[in-house]
Amino acid sequence: MDTSDLNTKLIDYIDGKLDEAEKAVWEQKIKDNPEVAREYHQLRELMGLMERRIVQPPDKRLETGFLSMLEDEIIEMENTLEDMEKNIRKEKVKVYGLKLSGPLGIAASVVLVLIGTLIGMFVIKSGQDGQISSLKKELDATKAMVINSLEGQSSPSQRIAGVNASFKLKEADDEIITVLINTMKNDNNINVRLAAIEALYQFSSEERVKDAFVHALARQKEPVIQLTLINILVNLKENRAIDHMQKIIEDKQTIKSVKDEAQLGVYKLS
Repeated sequence: MDTSDLNTKLIDYIDGKLDEAEKAVWEQKIKDNPEVAREYHQLRELMGLMERRIVQPPDKRLETGFLSMLEDEIIEMENTLEDMEKNIRKEKVKVYGLKLSGPLGIAASVVLVLIGTLIGMFVIKSGQDGQISSLKKELDATKAMVINSLEGQSSPSQRIAGVNASFKLKEADDEIITVLINTMKNDNNINVRLAAIEALYQFSSEERVKDAFVHALARQKEPVIQLTLINILVNLKENRAIDHMQKIIEDKQTIKSVKDEAQLGVYKLS
């Protein structure tokens, strides 16, 4: 059981909210477990302090000088909370579920909520900053790997690995798109070009990527690449590709399966 659950149960025990069976269980835990006993005594002391402050009869001046007393109470609670914070750092005690009522309790609640909110915002922001920094480093590393593998003198398998790494990028990046387009157009290995086409498809909402697919269909002569591009352009409903598909159909060098796919593509896009 983590500290927050432990404290919640102990507070319920102190408040008398547990049934007889649960009460007996926690009495035994307090008796047998030194850690539980320590948490129990600290919570009871803190809650007792708050209860004593709450039940004190309010001063008559409260009716006419509430704002003044509220300010004094806040200052006093800030000092108390500062001491509590030091103890919490030492003992790692978490306090949950304190019940406050009345004007003095409202003042204490305001301070507690404000301090808790500020601490929470700081912790969340620190965590978010750390996550953002970590993600940025990872994306920068991925980007560098893609670019270096495709622009350097690497082997086809290394270039394919670089292309595949681009799938980790969730958003379009100008440099990555540029290097993938160049790879699709110019790489001397058909498998690398195919991999680049598939990688570019994840960025197909970008107009320059659609343009690149259309232009590639006019240049690429390998049947497997032609088939891949035809299917992609049909899926993208890119009717600018119709003329290029028609030329593929009319080309005597085009194999039958590609002609059939191009004819189907023209039909779907027309």
